[in-house]
Amino acid sequence: MDLIHITAAYSNAVLVAILPHVSEFARKLELPVPQPLTAAHVKEFRPMPFKGYIGGGVMVSNYLFTCANGCVDSFRSADNAFYDQNPAANWPKYAFGKPTITTNDAIALARDALKKLGYTPEALFCDGPPISVMGPFDLKDGNYVPQFQMRWERFPKPKDYNEQTNNCVVRCEVNLQKMTIVGMSIACRKI
Repeated sequence: MDLIHITAAYSNAVLVAILPHVSEFARKLELPVPQPLTAAHVKEFRPMPFKGYIGGGVMVSNYLFTCANGCVDSFRSADNAFYDQNPAANWPKYAFGKPTITTNDAIALARDALKKLGYTPEALFCDGPPISVMGPFDLKDGNYVPQFQMRWERFPKPKDYNEQTNNCVVRCEVNLQKMTIVGMSIACRKI
């Protein structure tokens, strides 16, 4: 991809273009952010510096959203332990106690979130069990981190170019104590 020079005017135009998509995404997932989102709510915006690529990262309240070509493809909360830059030092801040839902409930919560966004779990290959899971975590100090991450993937052996571009990866993080989704990423051409 060719890089482009980002001007303030370009950055502002991209933000204005993608902010309604971010607002709608947050509304559908019932995230605690102001509605509708305006530029005044944005703490930080980083446009992607690639030619032909309209998108970037938008920080609003406690959430970071990423948008690519008119589609919000991920978000994460600041209290998502899986994205902590120094997890060894900061794990205690995630120790909320015991879970109030099971990991199976968390998987159902993730699938419900996909439906709220207008996607069927089947279309994104999330109707079966996740291919990988992490968490929750018991700490040596007796605390418990009730964060759970699940991941679904589909990488078919391509027969042609169309199948080659039909890969799909969905990842979701859930706080089992608060019964909330704290992060989600969808990398799939179907969205």
